[in-house]
Amino acid sequence: MMGGMSARFFHPAWFALVMGGSGVALAFHRFGLEALALVNYGVVALLFLASLGIFLAKLFGHRDRVWEELHHPLLSQLYATFPLAFLLFSLATHEVLGQGKLALVLFTVGSPLVLLLSLLLSYLIFTRMRLPFEAANGTWFIPPVSSIVVPLAGGPLLPLMGPWAKEAFYWMLMFLGLGLILFLWVGANLLARLYAHERPAPELVPSFFIGLAPVGVGILAPLSLFGGAREAGLYGGSLEGFLLLGAALWGLGGWWFILAMALLLENLLLHRVRLAFQPGLWGLVFPLAAFTLGTRALAEGLESRVFALLSWGLLLVLLSFYLPLLLRTLLAFLRLEVLQPAPGQAHPGPEAR
Repeated sequence: MMGGMSARFFHPAWFALVMGGSGVALAFHRFGLEALALVNYGVVALLFLASLGIFLAKLFGHRDRVWEELHHPLLSQLYATFPLAFLLFSLATHEVLGQGKLALVLFTVGSPLVLLLSLLLSYLIFTRMRLPFEAANGTWFIPPVSSIVVPLAGGPLLPLMGPWAKEAFYWMLMFLGLGLILFLWVGANLLARLYAHERPAPELVPSFFIGLAPVGVGILAPLSLFGGAREAGLYGGSLEGFLLLGAALWGLGGWWFILAMALLLENLLLHRVRLAFQPGLWGLVFPLAAFTLGTRALAEGLESRVFALLSWGLLLVLLSFYLPLLLRTLLAFLRLEVLQPAPGQAHPGPEAR
């Protein structure tokens, strides 16, 4: 450690930048902007490698810090971004780079880690922590609902799995059901918190965009899974029903997007709240990317001009958040700010049961 710098201070939310960056690379690809997709993929790959190296140094060199954060009401939820980074980078590797074998390796690492971390964090919450209901925020979605990303990333890889494809298909179906059901449960709790308590603290408002992620992934995952299963000869039906269900689910996403934007803009424009740069701001990007990609899939699958127009509008909103965050993040890595305590970063002890 030099000058107060240490891997000990590496924030778990930094893996959300890999999630968001992978989502943007996929968005560029799906919108036909291939050169931008490749450049963005390369930048995200470098940031992923840097984040992974620092995180492993923290995991093996500062286990006490990791264990402390796993018992923290907010930071613990963000550890679920670690396996999700593998899954979403796997999907980008397959679609943008066309490297199926590398994507399969990344998927094989990420998918069991999603389940293990979801179980570990849920167990710690049930037995070691008390999360005050009034403190509920969008990060609550991440550990339980992360399983829905497994069929999204794994579906296109089914044709590459040979004799294991059938069992993997069933494995992904279980993840799909788990994520969708837990999304309904967590979403209901979060909505109840917004009804029953005062407005959320300004620094937590960006986390409410995370609610868009299960909607976007909920549209994409069945299409991805059953599309891949059809390519692998495991499913002979149509995808039209999943597209129609996706259009119905989009209504929830559109409603949530407007409310989340209203909360954010009210804080920024009316209350003059200035949000300091910190890794938690990346919680805005992947959910918007997922919702944008889901809208684009509906536009193409249903041949809908309305969804096509909405998808381009969402892409512009996504880039207005992503590009400034990416530039500031690159500076944070180059200046080694990621090895320093984040300004205002709190590490209070958990509220014991």
